[in-house]
Amino acid sequence: MKLEGAPELPKPEKKPSIEEILRDFKPQSNVKFICIDDDECKHLALCPFVPVSTEEIVKYASRKLQMSEEQYHNLSEPEKAEVEKLAAKAPIGGLAITSRSIWELVEIMPELLSCILNKAQIGGKIVFVGNGLSTAPLELLECLNKRKAEIPEIVLVDVFDYSTLLRDLRNLEQQFIHAEHEFPKDLEELLSKCQELSNAIRERQIKAIKYIVGSGNPPEELNNADLIVNCFGPPPHTTKELMQCLKVGGELHITGKPLAEDESILTLGQFSQRRFGLTTIFIRIK
Repeated sequence: MKLEGAPELPKPEKKPSIEEILRDFKPQSNVKFICIDDDECKHLALCPFVPVSTEEIVKYASRKLQMSEEQYHNLSEPEKAEVEKLAAKAPIGGLAITSRSIWELVEIMPELLSCILNKAQIGGKIVFVGNGLSTAPLELLECLNKRKAEIPEIVLVDVFDYSTLLRDLRNLEQQFIHAEHEFPKDLEELLSKCQELSNAIRERQIKAIKYIVGSGNPPEELNNADLIVNCFGPPPHTTKELMQCLKVGGELHITGKPLAEDESILTLGQFSQRRFGLTTIFIRIK
């Protein structure tokens, strides 16, 4: 029973859900924090994305919406905005940024470790494209140090900057604390891996390059590679660009079968190809 003249008590603020925290958080890096609800459980992940140009939007409309360039330009402004929103949400490569260890990579790419050790012996350049938060480069360094082997140049390539992503993850952690939520274990693990990779980059043990593989202007750090490993990031249409970044004798390891247009480059006589399990390996021969 409310007493006459008693002051109104403020209503307790509703505690935001994890989904609401992620929805309202504005990262500075080219990622989105998403909640994936699969058959077994709900887990949190990072989804890579990049702002898109008009040219890329038109390509997306053609590929995904079967819309010609003329049809796109004839749309009303609100309709164009809707297409742009769809294109911006389209992930680059897979849905979630990978965080596999080198041993998980080797399970799928059985010849990878022996190839890495061979290339390390000649002090070559090893590039992990679509590396995400995979700790493979760090475990590779540890393995080579234990063997007292030559340390190759190791380059990571992805669509985001690692120091900016680390800052985003720390800021997101503070958002959870402020909302009186425990920081989810999924994100805590990603934060830990990002911290390890950022430390190695800062200490110049490895290099990190922000680049959208397949966009047509590979940086110098990607060229003349002895080994390129596609860590399940760049989609199949980027294979041809990666092949051209190899030096003679260099190898490109990808999972699955390449597109027909990428295999056509073999007819030029510059490359040979072999398949091992789920892996396709291209070798530059001249």
